[in-house]
Amino acid sequence: MDKPIGKAIDLAQRLRAVMLQVVALGKEKEEYENSEEYMQSIVSDFQESLNLKEEDATEEHTAILAQIDQLLYALMNLGGDEGWNDEADYEERTQLKLGEALKDRMILAKAIKI
Repeated sequence: MDKPIGKAIDLAQRLRAVMLQVVALGKEKEEYENSEEYMQSIVSDFQESLNLKEEDATEEHTAILAQIDQLLYALMNLGGDEGWNDEADYEERTQLKLGEALKDRMILAKAIKI
């Protein structure tokens, strides 16, 4: 037998062995895709991807809101007299509505008479 023909036959036999492995893997894959285990893995993978997307979206939205707040505060500070003011700069005062004030006074008056 010629040397080149012998090499060609050897390469063809190796190729055949590789193709047999490919066919076997294809059959294993087909059996796995038809199994219940495969369906469960698809469902769990899908649920994990949904959870990750929701968490990522929430973190991203929060970060965007924080950036917007910083921008608003910076713009309000540039506004001069109408700029952003700290809460500590103002006195707190409580104001009741007339109905609440009268109701509280009536309750107090009844409590004192007893």
